[in-house]
Amino acid sequence: MPEIELHAQQWLHHQQGAAYLLRGKALSDILTTYIKTSDRLSPLCHEFITACLDERDKQQKLAKRRIRGFWVGGWILALILTGMGLWQGQKMLLDYLLSDIDAIAHWEKSSKADLDWQSQDRLIKDWNKQEFLQEYTERDRLDGITDIEISPDGNFLAYSNTTKKIVLWDRRQSNFEFSEHQFISGHTDWIRDIAFSPDGKIIASASDDRTIKLWNRQGKLLHTLNGHTDWVRRIEFSPDGKILASYSDDRTIRLWNLEGKLLQTFTHSDYIHDLAFTPDGQAIATGNEKGVISFWTLQGKLIRRITAHSADVKDLDFSPNGQMLASAGEDGTIKLWNKDGKLLKTIRDRQLPEDKYTRIKFNRDGQTLVSASESKNVKIWDIHGKRYLCLLTRVTDVKFTPDGNYFFYGGWFRLMGWQSLDKPGIKDDFELLSWKIPLCSREDFAGEKKMTNCDQRYH
Repeated sequence: MPEIELHAQQWLHHQQGAAYLLRGKALSDILTTYIKTSDRLSPLCHEFITACLDERDKQQKLAKRRIRGFWVGGWILALILTGMGLWQGQKMLLDYLLSDIDAIAHWEKSSKADLDWQSQDRLIKDWNKQEFLQEYTERDRLDGITDIEISPDGNFLAYSNTTKKIVLWDRRQSNFEFSEHQFISGHTDWIRDIAFSPDGKIIASASDDRTIKLWNRQGKLLHTLNGHTDWVRRIEFSPDGKILASYSDDRTIRLWNLEGKLLQTFTHSDYIHDLAFTPDGQAIATGNEKGVISFWTLQGKLIRRITAHSADVKDLDFSPNGQMLASAGEDGTIKLWNKDGKLLKTIRDRQLPEDKYTRIKFNRDGQTLVSASESKNVKIWDIHGKRYLCLLTRVTDVKFTPDGNYFFYGGWFRLMGWQSLDKPGIKDDFELLSWKIPLCSREDFAGEKKMTNCDQRYH
């Protein structure tokens, strides 16, 4: 049995405890093996590696926080020492320094191991240079994707990432390949959400810098929308393209025209995770942290409230004909509602009943949905709750193409597409697209597991 399988089995045997995850050089070494053999490893191994990477990210954030506190605390302590006896002050300072030196050493060691891993990663990619269109992708592939959008005509794919920019790709008409089109920069903090206008000519972006920006497809800034006083989380164009709705952590929903003029502001009592225009454009649905879906007029009047989930409502999407609303909840359910707020169907994965769903999107046929969850799953469903596909992968967003024959997902270090094997429309199976997009090579995803039964991950 390969070494990575032994580690994964031990981790599973001990209830997936953090103490049995790999760290530092041990993780760096095993990742090299993982890249070379990922297509032959079990789903448990992929889940184990994902857990190791998540734990590494978590520990690095904590260590960096302690280091910042270390320096700030040191300056404060130095000021205090001026009012104390020399010997007592020196002893306090020494104790303080020693208490945090382990954290600094651990962080530096962990960072070095990560740099070693990234260097090995680049070396491995050098063996497959034909899979890359540009050298800069070696660097950009390490940047996390925060949102994906596909233009209404299907010819442009855009994603935002943690480097405060939008990357826009142009689809070639002859096949499903993309060539570099435009880097769009201008925000001073993370971009949380992006959206194409219905005519595909304008791209809107929402950022932690508290602004919304409107761009044309050539990357020219058209307008900057100011007014929110906290991170801007969500934006969406109205179906007629005349209004842009935004939501911020300042708990306000704002409506703007395309010249950047503020049309309406109304306040929400709770934090919102998503908002969506009704297909007729006459109302807005919101999902909040208390599991409630609310419907509002464009003047900010509350129309209806539905207690939809027992935990946060993370995402909302209307079916193309406007007859159904899908909601994704952290309570482990996807729910379908009619336009009057009546519950039509509750979907729960019997193999993964505690899955916390973060994204849900209808296909254009109105009969198929794609979901993403916190447990690193992408799934395809029909509206009756039958699951056709399960991918084990780390993901932050999923989108269908307008023709319904493809879907894309993106996450930390990943952007991939899958194609229906039964076109037109989504049926029973998908295959990995053979297109190139210069973010990662196809070999990166040799271990990406496509399953019709997620329960395989526990075998």
